Order: sequence, then C-alpha cells, then structure tokens
Amino acid sequence: MKVRFYSYGGSGLKFVSDLASKRMDASDDAHSPHVFEDITDTDIDKAIILYGDPRDALLSFFRRGGARSASPNAKWLCQHVRHLYMKEPEAMPRIDPAMTLQEYLDTHDVDIIGLENFFMQWVRTKNTKPIAFLRYEALGEKRAPDVIAQLEQFLELEPGTLAEPLKAKFRPRRSAHGNQSPENQEKLGKMFSNLLQEQAKLGDFFVK
Repeated sequence: MKVRFYSYGGSGLKFVSDLASKRMDASDDAHSPHVFEDITDTDIDKAIILYGDPRDALLSFFRRGGARSASPNAKWLCQHVRHLYMKEPEAMPRIDPAMTLQEYLDTHDVDIIGLENFFMQWVRTKNTKPIAFLRYEALGEKRAPDVIAQLEQFLELEPGTLAEPLKAKFRPRRSAHGNQSPENQEKLGKMFSNLLQEQAKLGDFFVK
C-alpha cells in the first residue's frame, strides 16, 4: 500500500511522514505535499492531510525566516508560498521577504498565504480514495493514544507500531500564538477564523 502525506506546512509533516516511511511505503515527496492534487487516477492508495493550528503555523514560517536574526522575517515564508502556489503561480501573493511578523499582522487581516484554500480543497475533493485528516497537536495531548490507534488502523499497521516512536520523539511547538500579545492573538484569530471553525468540525482524526 502506498500512502502520501500532505500539509500546508508548520504542522509536523516531516516528523510524522519520516516515522511512517520507515515502516511502509509512505512519503511527503519534496515540496509537492504543499499542494492539492487529485489522487484518484494515481498509484497512491491513501492520503493523510497533516494540519496544525494555522496561527502557530504562520508564526513558525516567520521564525524560520529569521532564525539567525533579532527580528524574524518573511524570507522563509516567501519560499514556502512558492510551494503552496506551485500549481497556481499567477495567483501567488507578493510578500516582502524583509517583512517582520508584526508588519505582516498590521497590514493583513486575511489569509493571503492560502492555508485555508489548501485545506478546504482537500475537504471538498471528490477523490474516491481514502483521505484522513490528522491534527498534529493531538499527538501530544491526552487523547494521543486513541488518535495514534486510529492512525495505525488507517495505515493498516499493527497496533502499537507508531505509539512508542511518536511518544518518544514528539516535541511541543516552538511557535505558539498564546505567547503573542493580546492584540496579535486577536489579529491571528480573525485572520484564520473560518479555517479554525472548519478544522474544529473534523476533530483530531477524520476519514472521508
């Protein structure tokens, strides 16, 4: 069985797909996992959409851009946006790579990066093959054992195959929106309000 992992980024894609690939035919295949694709007529048997809190994902993009500077910037974000818009380059937003997180939040009140668009394309797809949605943060919460068990069942792995590796290697997020100022938390909440509501409907693990 061949499984493919997809994600809009900042959601533990490499962490989970690398663990799975050691036990089965699974991959995230370079940058293409950041785009939507119809897998109906491909050799892919199942897909997993790995997603995390979009507010934290955005913070992660900026943190990576300024990892060696005093002011995190949008340099890495610009590179990532090219991956998200790989199939729609004409729609790609223009972002100044020197822009800081604060400047971005002060000048944008909607999700121009396309995280919601990526996610909802997978939610609404008419693909006939099994697609699972996995919330990354759930792997480190109290319900983790149940979520991992559902993941193993979906991947047709023996019970317990992923439990210990995930528990041992899971790390809490380095970028957390709760550490932002009240003003920035409000801006992030408004920016991703629709996406957060849609994700809440699916829960921690959902198969369509």
